[in-house]
Amino acid sequence: EAPASSVWALFDTGAGFTAINAAHVEETGLTLRPSYRIEVSDVTGAKADHEVVSCAGLSVQGMAFPPFDAFVADMTHIEEALDHRIDLVLGATAMLKSGLRWLFDREKGEVAWAE
Repeated sequence: EAPASSVWALFDTGAGFTAINAAHVEETGLTLRPSYRIEVSDVTGAKADHEVVSCAGLSVQGMAFPPFDAFVADMTHIEEALDHRIDLVLGATAMLKSGLRWLFDREKGEVAWAE
């Protein structure tokens, strides 16, 4: 289990929005404010209306991210498949807004960043 000041994250550089796990919102300490609604289509063409929230309170090694857009969704099935806790899936716009340079080492399975 992660300490209260930590989050377990996956990174999806192809996703515009960050997805926050509804099962752990309270524990993460993130501040979520309703922002707007958007229609989203999946790969099958099915459409759904989703609320986008403005997320604040995320920081990496003491460097605070500016607020970014996110969806809140139950990711229990992903956690079960991975057998690991997931607090959020960080999307590209949040990573870009952070002002950090993200370094992904696929061979080591590690993520690092630099200012």
